[in-house]
Amino acid sequence: MKRLPLAALLVTAVSCSTPESKKPSLTYPVTAKGDVVDNYAGTNVPDPYRGLEDLDAKATADWVASQN
Repeated sequence: MKRLPLAALLVTAVSCSTPESKKPSLTYPVTAKGDVVDNYAGTNVPDPYRGLEDLDAKATADWVASQN
């Protein structure tokens, strides 16, 4: 099996990449945060995204749809 020189691999990689100006910009939806804090053995652990754990909630379904 023949080995390609490193320069040939680099040229191929650079020529196959998409220029930054051609890449689509991504817009992420705003994610609602709550103020839930759990206490584990005396340590407070914030869980601001607890609301997304309710899979049957309309807000969660809307958020998932906007992510997709």
